[in-house]
Amino acid sequence: MKKTIILLACLLMVCSFGKAQNSQGKTDDMGRVAIAAFVPDQADGIPASAQQLLLGKMQQIAVQNGMGGSGSNPRFFMVPMVNVLTKDITPTAPPMHALTLDVVFYIVDASTQTIFSQTSISVKAVGATEDKAYIAGLKNLNVKAGQFKGFVETGKAKIIEYYNSQCDVIMKGASALAGQKKYEEALFNLLSVPDVCRECFDK
Repeated sequence: MKKTIILLACLLMVCSFGKAQNSQGKTDDMGRVAIAAFVPDQADGIPASAQQLLLGKMQQIAVQNGMGGSGSNPRFFMVPMVNVLTKDITPTAPPMHALTLDVVFYIVDASTQTIFSQTSISVKAVGATEDKAYIAGLKNLNVKAGQFKGFVETGKAKIIEYYNSQCDVIMKGASALAGQKKYEEALFNLLSVPDVCRECFDK
């Protein structure tokens, strides 16, 4: 009985918080989706010397397209993958490393590992070493390229669509867990719904 009361109290607090969030000015659900930029350690195809530069570029993309976010426990991330399309040594003196890089960006849900949007952009780079060529190429990455606007908007829309379409499944699963007296797991599943998915969050 105590667990049921605690569960209901928590849900009331969450609902109250959600309503407060939704009443702030004229910002709609799409405007409140926040994405944190993240480059995994030891990321494939990204030299350590270039990771911080790439992180900064992704943060710029997020902020310029209205979805910059941070916090102690973010849920949605923009993550990169860099593929080398061509790799050559120039016939110059001294010889230089020439690369063509295909940089792929994903918007993902860290909790469910769902990919909501992706885009890629190619850059050419030349440097005295391969790492320096990577850095030169990433510096040339145009964060104002038009494709990033569509990438962000698609990600935002699909985040909201995904959770609203999965709402009944999430609620039934939580109800089944509660019936098995697994209240903490049930509550965790309910709280996994982001407050930006207003339709499901309100339910």
